[in-house]
Amino acid sequence: MRPDIIVRMIPGPGPGFAHFRRRLPMLIKAIAPMRADLAGGTLDIYPLHVFMHRAVSVNVSLTLTSEVTIEPRDDSRIVIVSEDLGVEQSAPGADALDPNGPLGFLARIVRFYPPKQGMVMHTKNNVPKGSGLGASSTLLIAVSHALQALNGTNYSKDQLIDTGCNIEAEYIQVPAGKQDHFGATYGGLSAIHFEHAGNRHERISGDEDFLRALDERLIISFAGAPRFSGASNWNMFKAYVDGDSQAREHLNTIKRIADDMLGALRARDLDAFARLLDEEWRHRRKIAPGVSTPEIETMMTAAQAAGALAGKICGAGGGGCMVTVAPPEKRDAVRSALNAAGARVMDCAISRTGVSVTVD
Repeated sequence: MRPDIIVRMIPGPGPGFAHFRRRLPMLIKAIAPMRADLAGGTLDIYPLHVFMHRAVSVNVSLTLTSEVTIEPRDDSRIVIVSEDLGVEQSAPGADALDPNGPLGFLARIVRFYPPKQGMVMHTKNNVPKGSGLGASSTLLIAVSHALQALNGTNYSKDQLIDTGCNIEAEYIQVPAGKQDHFGATYGGLSAIHFEHAGNRHERISGDEDFLRALDERLIISFAGAPRFSGASNWNMFKAYVDGDSQAREHLNTIKRIADDMLGALRARDLDAFARLLDEEWRHRRKIAPGVSTPEIETMMTAAQAAGALAGKICGAGGGGCMVTVAPPEKRDAVRSALNAAGARVMDCAISRTGVSVTVD
């Protein structure tokens, strides 16, 4: 490692940081919501959705967030602090940041959108590591928008999504999808259409009564067992490309389910939505080894015994967060059953808005 690049573990900001922060002339803050994927996950990975022709992913944004603060410095030094990882990287300029260190993902974003002056950037994901809620992609969107505010650039939302997905794929070295970035950017209940001419976002419903009814039925819980989602997605992707007949059958069925779920949500049919979520999981868990685990199955069985209508693991599977659908009158019983089975129910709701940036 170069001697002018500093990477260190940190115990926390401490009172000294608060004092330093008050002396700075500007504070930029970006907050973006994470998503729970409901149907059509994995189909957002290029070029899988091209092979399958006009695929769609359906997701819902949550009030579980990634946060970024940026404070300019009066020199050229760049300091990146990950509060949830407890790691800091410091370098004399953006080009000197280590793209392969513990904060290499963040370093690559800053190197692509280099600030005109030094800065201190704090980041935080407000979920457990390996949540399956698209935390890394959500943080990428928050950082990209915060740097745009700092630099005064005018990239479109789609440009930030496309660039961010490519930066992420470069870092993880396996194909990356885009539904997480769309959920973080737009918020709400979304369908992302993957078409030959490009990607298209659809806000399925902005009706508050319908969103409230959906909110009353959704439960998000953490099932533990964090994992590298890129590997699980790669296994599914590879199985399809290798011509695995069962993988192709299940993924094509998931494509049909996503189309049907979009229709059900447009029609505000929450009973059909629950049936389709259950069907999606029954096929997804068979695509590749490790998508489900005995622990996950135990938690889902407990939830169903308490009255849940459906459930699925978010993201690539193998652990992380589950989305469970329950009738409003059974919600408390299902939450208790999930906790008793070893899951950790998370307090959250549907986020009506996407990424937001404030400058003070």
